[in-house]
Amino acid sequence: MDASPSRRSVRRLLPLIAGVCAIALAVGCSGAEPAAAPAPEASPSGTAQGSVTRDTAELENAYKAVINDVLPSVVQIDASDSLGSGIVYDDKGHIVTNAHVIGDEKTFKVTVATGEAVLNASLVSSYPEQDLAVIKLDDVPDGLKPAKFGDAEKVEVGQIVMAMGSPLGLSSSVTQGIVSALGRTVSESRAGGGTGATIANMVQTSAAINPGNSGG
Repeated sequence: MDASPSRRSVRRLLPLIAGVCAIALAVGCSGAEPAAAPAPEASPSGTAQGSVTRDTAELENAYKAVINDVLPSVVQIDASDSLGSGIVYDDKGHIVTNAHVIGDEKTFKVTVATGEAVLNASLVSSYPEQDLAVIKLDDVPDGLKPAKFGDAEKVEVGQIVMAMGSPLGLSSSVTQGIVSALGRTVSESRAGGGTGATIANMVQTSAAINPGNSGG
């Protein structure tokens, strides 16, 4: 990708990352179709307790599968005056984040999930009107894992969701909730480094989001 693509090229990423605050659907953020839940079996004791225990274990396993699949694609971005998160877009080192995370900075420190030392990254392009930005790692480490983006048309109210990022500077943090509503329009303040963007068709969730989650 050219080091300074036009805003049009950044806009092409919008359908893939609308509402960049990453929400991982527990039913298949990896792009795979969710497996059908097995039919409940009678517990050895003949009580409902065994079934509840198995259901809980299956849900925990679903959470773990999503976390193991998605979290390696979430990075921490240090933009000097702000700290946020980002999503690995491809194996060339492009990372998608929010424009308000990078502000007016041109270079960044990025911590990836593969365990290397902090990496350097540079601005590719920023589109504050939709609070979207793309940066690129100067050197791409082995094992960098691009995210697989789901189909926003399949999102439904009530689905379990997980938010992953670096809230309050705590990298690789995970919170959970449900999809609370669809089609929300959100306007950002310009205070505190906000871009003043108005973004339509957002997914509202109950997952805990704190400063630093942005872009994750």
